[in-house]
Amino acid sequence: MAQSEFNAHDRTYIAEETLAAKQFFYAAPGVGTGLTPGCLVAAAADRILGIIQNDPILNEEATVRYCHTSKVMLGGAVSRWDTLASDADGKAVQAAGTEAYTTGYALEDGVAGDIIEQLVWVQAQAPSATDLATALLDETDSSSGADQVAITPITGLGTAGTDTTQEALEQLEVDKIEGCVLSIFISDLANIGNNDFILNGYVPGFAGAIAKLSFVAGDVPASTADKDIDLTGLIGATPTTGGLLTLLTADIDAQGEVKNATAITAANVFSATDNISIKCVEATAAFAEGNGTVLVVLKRA
Repeated sequence: MAQSEFNAHDRTYIAEETLAAKQFFYAAPGVGTGLTPGCLVAAAADRILGIIQNDPILNEEATVRYCHTSKVMLGGAVSRWDTLASDADGKAVQAAGTEAYTTGYALEDGVAGDIIEQLVWVQAQAPSATDLATALLDETDSSSGADQVAITPITGLGTAGTDTTQEALEQLEVDKIEGCVLSIFISDLANIGNNDFILNGYVPGFAGAIAKLSFVAGDVPASTADKDIDLTGLIGATPTTGGLLTLLTADIDAQGEVKNATAITAANVFSATDNISIKCVEATAAFAEGNGTVLVVLKRA
């Protein structure tokens, strides 16, 4: 060996199986309780206590070293300074990076069946990025009931047709909603006639789309019956397909009432240099009074 062991830190446990041939193997907790839990040979996925120093039989005390240096039995070839982990038999092997626990560094080279010296420090490993991504894709969505995001999309995420974590995340990036709401106050609805602009030639400065139009009645609601005007959005001089905001007296005759436009289905996309407008395209019966705010939802591309 390269050097002798030093400053050993050991603890005893009750062997819950015969460990007479398991000196210098890794130990794992048994099913015992209290201050002296049982000691079993570690399997690859087990929590590891340390390295068995003696050769106890069933119910005898097993001495386990949990830090500093110890001899260890190898289950495969390792090189000096390799990070070690347990194989399924409790022998030391080179860690692959996916184990739940690593056990320390090899201080010597060796092959399967050799007993070498290792620096002992047992450490639980954090989940890898791959493990976390796998957990995400295997998660069940409680509202939609969909499993495995990459195969069956969670409702509303727009991940249909994706089959890898990368594709699912890229699709979420594409489908994310970022935007703003323009608030345009109209002090007197009586001033709006056919072909009048509520907003004329505004350039948002980013690429996006007009997503929705609404009107909120102000502190002077409309009161004269049977008034009717239509507003719509335009990209440049082209009106959107859908998005007709029809204001009727009955819809906005109380403060705070909200009237939404019809759904916008096309011709609503603008570039960073395009301008947008809101225009009255029909005044069947002009209002005599009332005020309120036109809300324009802009979605960033």
